[in-house]
Amino acid sequence: MHAVLERMRRAREPFAWLMLIVSCSFVAVFVTDFCWSVFHEGAGLFETARRGSGSSLGISALAVTVAAVLLCRLVSPSTSHARLIGELVAAVVSASALVDLTLAVLAAVDAPGGVFGVVVGLIGDLLVVAVKVAAAAALIALSRVRDDPAGDETPEPAGSSQP
Repeated sequence: MHAVLERMRRAREPFAWLMLIVSCSFVAVFVTDFCWSVFHEGAGLFETARRGSGSSLGISALAVTVAAVLLCRLVSPSTSHARLIGELVAAVVSASALVDLTLAVLAAVDAPGGVFGVVVGLIGDLLVVAVKVAAAAALIALSRVRDDPAGDETPEPAGSSQP
C-alpha cells in the first residue's frame, strides 16, 4: 500500500502539468472554433456567441485541473513547481472566464425570448464566469501562501527577545 501511495505522490506533478496542457488546449480550440465559425463558415457573431457561451473550459475539466493543483500544493511535501503550476492554471482559468464573459455579453445583445430570455441566459453565463473567477482567485491565493515546513519556528524579529 505504501508503494502505491508513493507512486501516486510522484505522479501528481506530471498529472498537473498534463491537465494544464489539456486546459490550455480546450481554451485554444474553443477560441479557434469560434473564430472559424464566424469568419469562415459565415455564422453570425451573436448566434455563435450564444451557442458557445459559457463553454470555453468545461466545469469538469476545470474541477480536475484544480484538484491536480491542490494535490501538488497541499499534499505534503509540496512539489517543486506547485506555485508555478497554480499560477499558470489560474491564468488559463482567468482567460477562459474572460472569453466566457465576452461571449455572455455578445449573446445578450441579440438573444431570443425577449427580456426574460436575455436575463435567464445572462444569469446562467455569469454563474459559469463566477465559478471560474472563484477558482482562479483561490488558485492565486493558494500560490501566494508560503510553504511552512512542519516544526520550523518563525524567527523572532531582532530586538524583540527578552533578556
